Amino acid sequence: MPPIRQEHSHSEASKEFTPALSGLSAFANPRLLGTHSSRWSPYERRESVALPLVDFENEEAPSNRRRRTSPRRRLAASKARAREMENYETAFVSMLPVQFPLRPPSPNLTDSKNSRYLREMDRRSILSRLDRGEKQSALAKEFRVTRSAICNLNKHRELVLSSQHGDPLAKHPKKTRLKDESRSNRISLLLSEHPNIHVVASQSAERLFPLLLSRDTSDSAFRHYCDRLMTLVVEEVLTWTQSSSDAGDSTLSGVSIAPGGSPMLSIFQTLEPGLPTGKIQLNLPQVGSPVAEVIDLPSSVEPHNICLFYAFTDTVGSRQVAKSIRQLLDQGTVEELLCLVTLAVSAFTVGELQRAHPSLRIAAARIEHEEDTNEESSRLELLASRAAAIY
Repeated sequence: MPPIRQEHSHSEASKEFTPALSGLSAFANPRLLGTHSSRWSPYERRESVALPLVDFENEEAPSNRRRRTSPRRRLAASKARAREMENYETAFVSMLPVQFPLRPPSPNLTDSKNSRYLREMDRRSILSRLDRGEKQSALAKEFRVTRSAICNLNKHRELVLSSQHGDPLAKHPKKTRLKDESRSNRISLLLSEHPNIHVVASQSAERLFPLLLSRDTSDSAFRHYCDRLMTLVVEEVLTWTQSSSDAGDSTLSGVSIAPGGSPMLSIFQTLEPGLPTGKIQLNLPQVGSPVAEVIDLPSSVEPHNICLFYAFTDTVGSRQVAKSIRQLLDQGTVEELLCLVTLAVSAFTVGELQRAHPSLRIAAARIEHEEDTNEESSRLELLASRAAAIY
């Protein structure tokens, strides 16, 4: 029977073309791929191999395989992803309201600090306490520094004790170096233009003036610092005045402009009790120039080398000094033998006095530049007003 034989042929063909492999590998046989169009193929169209062929191509296609990248490329890719994350976080942070802080305020740090950031007075205190036998560990704990910092401070004790800075509370003396250098250059230029100007006790003034200007300084401490600075200034003036060849055989005498120069005259009398002294007291009217009320000068002041004392020569003091110089010159004082001794004076006052009296000598511990006196109440005026209230 022909139909039976045909079925038998079909069964034999199916057995002959049955793939030996299983899974997706069975569809890799090219003979099976061509049986879809055959009339006598045992595989029906519902058993289409289109989907397995796609899977097969995705699995075995070389273009879809994972490429092996170098470590340098992987590092660059990771950095790019990190930058994208940072940009995302930055964009998110910028959208936050400004009034809300992003993080709570940090508490006061209690970390140890290097001895370079100790105050000048703390360094000297540590060295003195080490000399008394205190332990380095206890001092390090008290001042919140490491023990090695205390040891290093003790190792360089000579350098610390020899250094002199104006502010004992200073932690960064190097910060004011440029300002101090510019100020010293201006003062040097002023001294070069006027050879009759002498800066005396400058190192002591650099240390004491910050203490005088400090608001924390009490009245008793202010008077103590003033007396100390006046003593240093008067001692140095006496030294170079008596040893000066210009003095010759003339007698040295001291005259104060009361009340601003009275404390300096008292120190002058203490240091040289045998030298003649005098005073000039002026009345300051609201309108007009000062008027002399009391003039008590040594007899025959012509041959005398006179030191005219006035503590802080501010704007008001400059008028009194100019009037007193005129009174002394009217009494017969030689201008070349007259010297104004003051603790501080403005550069403007120095210029005015030098123009009026070219041979006048000026000895000052500090010369304030114009930039320091342009404020509403300059430092020189503050010192003058406080000294007038205390003395």
